[in-house]
Amino acid sequence: FSVNVIEHIERDDLALKHMVEAVRPGGHVCLLVPAHPFLYGTLDALDHHFRRYTKKAMVDLVNRTGNTEIHDLYYFNAIAAFGWFLKGRVLRETVQADENYAVMNAVLPIVAPLERLIRPPFGLSLVAILRRT
Repeated sequence: FSVNVIEHIERDDLALKHMVEAVRPGGHVCLLVPAHPFLYGTLDALDHHFRRYTKKAMVDLVNRTGNTEIHDLYYFNAIAAFGWFLKGRVLRETVQADENYAVMNAVLPIVAPLERLIRPPFGLSLVAILRRT
């Protein structure tokens, strides 16, 4: 499992390659990464993110890794994307306030089950479940 990690690594391709090599063939690597480059703003810079990902960017990254196939790939946490855009792109906040996470954590238990039923076309995060071949 890698939750909000590889966006902090300049050579994400090399990091993912090492993750995949660490599991046996048939094993899985599960990633959660920030989604949508258009959401990149002051909060991402504050968190030292090099990038945010699209589905296409993740497919390209996985293809460069080799010996890996995508088992599942989907966006997650659609509602939080609006707040992230507002605070990081529009308001250009330069402090990560606890309230940012408090609101998201309060809403997520309600929204997550709905997103399992109907996957949104966008989200704050991208989930990639990979299988080593």
